[in-house]
Amino acid sequence: MDIYLLDNYATQATGNTSTTVYSDSDLNNSPISFHFPVNPFKSISTPTERRFKTSDIIGYGQIDIQKSGSNIEEISFETLFPKEFDEAYCRCAITDTPLNIVNRFKNWQNQDKPLRLIITDLNINMFVTISKFTPTYYAGEEGDAYISITFRQHREYKIETLQSASSGQQLNSRSGGSSSYKKGDKVKTRADTCVYASNSMTSKYLGKIKANTEVTVYAVYGNWISIYYGNSGGYIGISTVTK
Repeated sequence: MDIYLLDNYATQATGNTSTTVYSDSDLNNSPISFHFPVNPFKSISTPTERRFKTSDIIGYGQIDIQKSGSNIEEISFETLFPKEFDEAYCRCAITDTPLNIVNRFKNWQNQDKPLRLIITDLNINMFVTISKFTPTYYAGEEGDAYISITFRQHREYKIETLQSASSGQQLNSRSGGSSSYKKGDKVKTRADTCVYASNSMTSKYLGKIKANTEVTVYAVYGNWISIYYGNSGGYIGISTVTK
């Protein structure tokens, strides 16, 4: 098994985190890639967790409500940056001091752009950021750096901004904004509609108008329409009618 960390490929990525693993020549010749010299000591941890929300139901107890999507993946392991090459456990030549490598990882941890992590035997090839990085130095092993590291999956996302003018037009076309109606307009109720004495649902309830009933607009007050109703008129929600 070999573990690589690439910086240059991440900047050229198109968002696909399941592309084919690069060839050994690509990895080894990349000036800003890193080949972990020693494989993880005991294990590589890749925990997964299902998404759900826990709610309390009175008189029943807790229930779990499943949520769509997946959580961010994490990959953790412990390894060694040795001062000198040892063919018994080193996977590649030692080309820099452990201290310099530690500093490089700290810089990677603080950068905004993601890295690409490749673990050959586990078919792991994904964009990541370094969420935790802990180097440890032991007396009697001067120059060696034992490290604990956690990578966190990086996901690309895009935020789109809608123009306020078009948003307003869409709102009016869907729900009938205040600019859609004027005094004297003939409108029809979308469904059975409650009529109130004023422009508030807390005001006196006057009655109900059947669906597809034509009414005449007297005035518009925000999200409410004043209509001719009975002997005194009444108010209905603007979203309950259509032209």
